[in-house]
Amino acid sequence: MTNLGRTGIVVLAWVGAWAIGGCGQDKPAPTEVKIHWETERVGTIEGFDVPECVLIHPDRDVVYVSNMETSPGVYWNADGKGFLSLLEAQGLMKKRRWQDSTPQMPLHEPKGMCVVDGVLYVADITRVMTYPLAGGAPKPIDIRGAKELNDMVAHDGFAYVSDTANGTIHKLGLPMTTLKAPASVNGLTFDANGRMFAASWDQHDVFEVDPTGQADPKPFGLAKHFTTLDGIEVLGDGTFVVSDLKGGKICAISPDRKTVTLLAKVSSPADIGLDRRRMLLYVPTAEDNKVVLFRLRRR
Repeated sequence: MTNLGRTGIVVLAWVGAWAIGGCGQDKPAPTEVKIHWETERVGTIEGFDVPECVLIHPDRDVVYVSNMETSPGVYWNADGKGFLSLLEAQGLMKKRRWQDSTPQMPLHEPKGMCVVDGVLYVADITRVMTYPLAGGAPKPIDIRGAKELNDMVAHDGFAYVSDTANGTIHKLGLPMTTLKAPASVNGLTFDANGRMFAASWDQHDVFEVDPTGQADPKPFGLAKHFTTLDGIEVLGDGTFVVSDLKGGKICAISPDRKTVTLLAKVSSPADIGLDRRRMLLYVPTAEDNKVVLFRLRRR
């Protein structure tokens, strides 16, 4: 999941009755913030092979889709069969096997992606593959001890990658640093204020993560609502959009982190991507080999 320019405006009504009068009177707690978003299904793109992640690159007005090309439920096999698809804006297939695995530079089961300084970063099990968008040969970045590199996000000129098996987040750079993360960390995102958030696959919750790596992750406390969280995006008003792969649904979490609303039911939704210019939500369905498009709109 990525953070390549975040827009989206919503007006929230914060209702609260304030006590008037003498000293010492308690103020009633404000009501929960409502979710003002809904989805409209607008299309389906076919022709993928176990798609895992969708990344929108607004500067180029293109969309990347990672394909694991594997058996159902086999997501961590170094088989050299993966590939990346390239779509035009609004979901038109431009090249199905835009970046392919080769014997010299294999791509196994690619998952999360992000773009930093004209380079596409792709998580691929125990390493991150890099593809210069202006042309040039791909190169791997090996991460010592990595087991299940999963989602990626870009922020302030750095790429971050989650390791689901190790429960860690790596900030790529010199030196490479490791952040405290929730167990089985999966999806990553940043909001407009630079706050970092992560979805946990096994803990079924969203966490705020300290991007400096010092503080422990803080859970939202919403685990009862989800089965296996995968992708995560945060809108301009602070609403979170998450995908629940085994739960078969896309949900919204209110900015105050208290309310969960179903946005859509989808089979095996993996790492979602958001076109913020058009407010199009791309949902890769890992087990159906499709990408479903929804338009996000205010109620």
